[in-house]
Amino acid sequence: MSALDLDFDDNTFSQVDCMQVLEHLGAAKSIYAVAEVYRVLKPEGLFRLATPDLKSSFKRFLKGDEEQRKLVMNWIFGLDKPGMSHKYGFPEELLERMLLETGFIDIEIKQINTKSTHPSLQATCRKALTRGHQFFTHFRRKLVQIGQVDIDNQVDVIDKEVILQDLLKTTLKVDDANKVLEVTSTSSPTIGQIYLENCVAENLVSKDNVEHHLRILEELVSLGFSKMMTQLFRDMPVIPGGQSETFETVKSMCEQSVKKMLSNDQEAIAELRNTSKKLEGAYQTDIFSRTVLDTMSHNLLALGAKAFAQDRLDDAMTHYEEAIRFNRDNTIAYWNLARLRVLNNMLEEARHCYDVTKNMISLIHPKLQIPLSKNIENEIEHTSKGNRKHIRRPVLSLYR
Repeated sequence: MSALDLDFDDNTFSQVDCMQVLEHLGAAKSIYAVAEVYRVLKPEGLFRLATPDLKSSFKRFLKGDEEQRKLVMNWIFGLDKPGMSHKYGFPEELLERMLLETGFIDIEIKQINTKSTHPSLQATCRKALTRGHQFFTHFRRKLVQIGQVDIDNQVDVIDKEVILQDLLKTTLKVDDANKVLEVTSTSSPTIGQIYLENCVAENLVSKDNVEHHLRILEELVSLGFSKMMTQLFRDMPVIPGGQSETFETVKSMCEQSVKKMLSNDQEAIAELRNTSKKLEGAYQTDIFSRTVLDTMSHNLLALGAKAFAQDRLDDAMTHYEEAIRFNRDNTIAYWNLARLRVLNNMLEEARHCYDVTKNMISLIHPKLQIPLSKNIENEIEHTSKGNRKHIRRPVLSLYR
């Protein structure tokens, strides 16, 4: 039986113990495992858990002799055998926050075995009586079962957790379908749709009260609205250093479109449908977020580096230019474009890219400004004298 899908009914147990388990699951899966514990506990049921205490472990490591350090390292990272390695460690404040957000109350966390080579945090807490938190465990379970949350992809889980926490605040207050629409329409309409459907199914809200909002979310899902927003972001003018501003601009534009849908603006709906038909279909994403855009840019950066190393300069240039369209703050892409344009004798464009690179370093990496600006100036000087040998390879990192 999986800790992420306990084969027990709601409110089954008076007490659940979870000793030295969470560290084997990782940060993302632990959220869902703890939610499952909450679901199967009876109201006011007791939850006890223990997990390695990172802070005390590192202190023991620093103070210990060679043999003690080996033992502490095994305690921090686990053993190199299937199921025994540790994927994550919980600082006390993070453990407490996870329990609180799941809905537990009367949380007490204490350090145990602090003088041994395996110090731990031991937490005890109780299940609250709130219906909203119980509903939310069902909602999480549904998202995993239908594959809307990829539990094996920590980036996907953490990215969507931001949306879920905003929805949780909505669940615990007076129902507000407008708030659900606000939270999910321009991030993940699918999550919003599933959320409202579950609210109706569990009688948290009347279908009549959310029917219009549900239809809007269903329409956004059918239109591929998240992909549409990604495409819109990609096609926006490229302003170096303008990643955050461009992201907020796209969000704002699409929020206005949703508001028009809410007021039954048929012209706006027709325009969205027409735009959806023109989608290239290259962006396989069900969420519009900074993380998704950064990931796309990073993947293109890797393709650019590979093409550059293989001396496929035109392909490399295309990949780097595309990487910048998904992350206007991608300093490495600008630097590589400068090198590629020198190698293609596009000297004026190369100089512009070098200037952009220096500005980006100043804006985003100020601590690296002096050494990297010097490196760039030296690079420009060498290339101006016809010495291009040192730029025939890609820049892979600013920390060289």
